[in-house]
Amino acid sequence: FTITAGGLGQYYKSGEAIVEPAFVSAATNTLGTKLILTFDRTMSDPAALTADFTVLLDGAANAVTAAALGTNTKTIELTLTTTAVKASVLTVAIAAGNIKSVWGGKLPALATHAVTNLVP
Repeated sequence: FTITAGGLGQYYKSGEAIVEPAFVSAATNTLGTKLILTFDRTMSDPAALTADFTVLLDGAANAVTAAALGTNTKTIELTLTTTAVKASVLTVAIAAGNIKSVWGGKLPALATHAVTNLVP
């Protein structure tokens, strides 16, 4: 078998099953301009996949204008059209099939999930 190195100390053996990434959490940044999604694996660049993310801000659609890997590559940062404020209630949902880990495991659909609002 072959051991292959990936990002951030992740390794796999040839013939191993590719494991799909799991969603861990979602929170805003303290400015309310971004939503930060955390996963259990190093993720691939989501830049072309903004349409796969659905964000609601106080029950109304809040379009994602950009998606990028965070400094921690187990995070994806979504730039929001409308800035969240302290009292904002946010949710996020993710479509299945396009968001992937660096190893190719596809994220299953994420039904509407509450977002922790960190705006002071």
